[in-house]
Amino acid sequence: NFPDKGFRYIPVEKRGASLNPPYKGKPVYGIDLRDYSVNYFLDRREIILDWLIYSYNNYPEKDKFFNNFFNLLAGTSVLRQQIENGLTPSEIRATWQPALEQFKLLRKKYLLYPDFE
Repeated sequence: NFPDKGFRYIPVEKRGASLNPPYKGKPVYGIDLRDYSVNYFLDRREIILDWLIYSYNNYPEKDKFFNNFFNLLAGTSVLRQQIENGLTPSEIRATWQPALEQFKLLRKKYLLYPDFE
């Protein structure tokens, strides 16, 4: 739940998602992303770290922002630690580059078609 930024909604139970969501039945506030088309996200082909960092920085209960499920989705706790330590999106992405370069070299021997890069 964020400070009131003009977007308000009330979480309800949703089969297949959560039968008992946090703040169920209570008004909560957040960032309205409805004006962004699906293509905006598909064209970016990356996580929008700016929004994640903005959300963390503006969340009033920092100790409750991240949980183990976030670490599971991210693969490790490194991304969480980077955000907590105040790294910028560019700095975070730069830490990914060595592993990405290694992966690209490894995958070359398995490509059936020319690489897209």
